[in-house]
Amino acid sequence: MIDLRYEPDGKVLRDFLVSEARLCSIQGPWGSGKSTASCYKLLMNALGQPPGKDGIRRRRTYVGRNTFDELKRTTVKTWLGVFPEQTFGRFTWSKPFEHRIRIGDLDWEVVFLALDDEQDRRKLLSAEISDFWGNEARELARGILDDVDGRIDRYPSVAQGGCFRPQIILDTNAPSEDHWMAVMSGQSLMPEGLGEDTRRQFVRPEGWKFFIQPAGMLEIRDDKGQVSGYEPNPLAENAKWLAPGYYKNLTNGKSLSWIRVNVLNKPGQLSSGKSVWPEYRDEVHAAKGPLAPAVGVVLHVGMDFGRSPAAVFGQQVFGRWLILGELCAENMGTRAFARLLKNYLAQSFPGLDFAIHGDPAGEHMAEADDISPFLMVRAEGLRILPAPTNDISVRLNAVREILSQLVDGRPRILVGPAAPMLKAAMGGGYRYRRLHVSGERYSEVPEKDRFSHVADALQYLLVGAGEGRALLNQGRQAGKVVTAPPPPSVMKRRAGFAPRPRIRGW
Repeated sequence: MIDLRYEPDGKVLRDFLVSEARLCSIQGPWGSGKSTASCYKLLMNALGQPPGKDGIRRRRTYVGRNTFDELKRTTVKTWLGVFPEQTFGRFTWSKPFEHRIRIGDLDWEVVFLALDDEQDRRKLLSAEISDFWGNEARELARGILDDVDGRIDRYPSVAQGGCFRPQIILDTNAPSEDHWMAVMSGQSLMPEGLGEDTRRQFVRPEGWKFFIQPAGMLEIRDDKGQVSGYEPNPLAENAKWLAPGYYKNLTNGKSLSWIRVNVLNKPGQLSSGKSVWPEYRDEVHAAKGPLAPAVGVVLHVGMDFGRSPAAVFGQQVFGRWLILGELCAENMGTRAFARLLKNYLAQSFPGLDFAIHGDPAGEHMAEADDISPFLMVRAEGLRILPAPTNDISVRLNAVREILSQLVDGRPRILVGPAAPMLKAAMGGGYRYRRLHVSGERYSEVPEKDRFSHVADALQYLLVGAGEGRALLNQGRQAGKVVTAPPPPSVMKRRAGFAPRPRIRGW
């Protein structure tokens, strides 16, 4: 007989432990006890397994982590802290790691897999298991869970009495705002511009449940609404098992984005590189609620082309830029995206005049078919003009200046909740890549990845709407080659003579 006691410190931890949902996910800050709770939840499932005809309770659990190093360094360490070898039997350290626990009538096989290993991934796809634990689930690809969903509830077989409470158990720190876990749990809005197949992966299936733990600390704000410090959260969970001042020490010397994710338990973006716009402060530049379009004010649209096109929508109201939303797509051509953009404008901003500003490189003809992205957009009845420059320093500094300015004591730019990808990009996702050289050195231009497209779209919006004029003039005076705005007659000709769409164009 093993006297094993566990006292979950917190309501969310207790609710998570007893949940019978097919997929059960818990999200919390560092030190909140979520990984330990996951281990005990697996034990509860194993102990609940009815014995077979021979009187033996058989259970097979797979545990997954994104990399082998993380699996060995953190997941297995946590597991053996709960189920030490001297009590629960020898742990097999040859790949794949395995812990065979035989206690009384329980025969429990626990296999640990690194899901960046092709051999381990194939083993998972061919497995017949009872349940699965995904440790630090924000790092796991969404497709892995689809594969796992078909592997649980397979052991013991129905002929052997069936499986008790087959579950996918996930624990994680806060994901990025555009992550499927943030959307399914209701912390972020559904991204716009997704294809039907991709969109289905963001819709929460019946039987999936998400538990969100309280923050470790609470923000203290000054008269201007800016974060001036932190104080202990009386609702923080697992606190009685932590050293005094644990969360207070965590906030010392850390960036706001790091604290937001790892202490406050809010979706955000952590980056290994250097943020392009460190001036961005989520608590300052992110709107607390939805932003409604202003009637009678031109809607400016910035558009970036490519196979991952993006558009950003904003209005300048009393000198302030209000970013109302975004439209992002993956593996989509320009013409298909233009049709999507046209429908989005009609549904989201009916009756507004709009001005579309695109990457000036979009006027160049493609070698294959002699059709430029601008012509494809105009063919759909949308009027689009090139931004006055494609100079990266002008574009980046135009955004940087706006982030640093105030209008009547308020930030000059405010990003609404309908632009989660843009917020993630500005919060650190859009970054300079760190170079693998001695010292702390970074690339000279921002990295091209999933965040760069929506960030470029914002730059074309602002520069196309007239921001950055001083920077353009400085470039001309210094003899720097920049793309100047063409005369009005040329701009009108470039806009094309496509039939006027139902939405009023500019």
